[in-house]
Amino acid sequence: MNAAVADSVAIVKRGDCTFIEKSQLAERYRVKGLFVYNDGTAPDRFQPLQGATTHFNSTIPAYFLSYNLGIQFVNAASDPSANAGVIMNIDVKDAEGIGNICADTPTGDKTKTIIIGSHSDGVPDGSGINDNGSGTVANLVLALNLARLLQTASLNYAPYQYRVRFCWWGAEELGLLGSIYHVEQTSLASATIESGRLEDYLLYFKYDMLAAPNPNFG
Repeated sequence: MNAAVADSVAIVKRGDCTFIEKSQLAERYRVKGLFVYNDGTAPDRFQPLQGATTHFNSTIPAYFLSYNLGIQFVNAASDPSANAGVIMNIDVKDAEGIGNICADTPTGDKTKTIIIGSHSDGVPDGSGINDNGSGTVANLVLALNLARLLQTASLNYAPYQYRVRFCWWGAEELGLLGSIYHVEQTSLASATIESGRLEDYLLYFKYDMLAAPNPNFG
């Protein structure tokens, strides 16, 4: 390992390897932080990257920069007389603030749970009405119709044996934060049958971009 690299901040241009590979290499060389800047090879590749993430178990902070800002950092780092340094302010937020919403059917075996999920956020440059307004609304409509069905006592059908849990995940476009948080909570030893245990989940339906010509449904 290059001793001059350890305890430094790595500045890396966007390229062929993935952001996960970049962060793993940065950790291997024991840098204190990672800056990835856009490459400026096309009009849409000058601004900071949106929705890009490093691997979930990363131990170092990573920032995604515009091409122009990245070049400024590179030039400063290349000039020994500049004595360039970086101060990183990190605001750590509790994962409970990501905005997950889940609702369960009042009947059904809680140890046999079917999950129907959709993420309720979007990306700044995307069509929010499709990604993922369409999946969010489809999930809600399905929940409302199932509620009406369960409340209609005049229908002659056998009681549904499964509990159905409808979930709307928050912060999915930032790295699947909402659904990962839910999986982590349901995997805890303290998780209860009522709140949900991962071992009781039988099936997961994902509703995403249903208004697209090639929707992600199922």
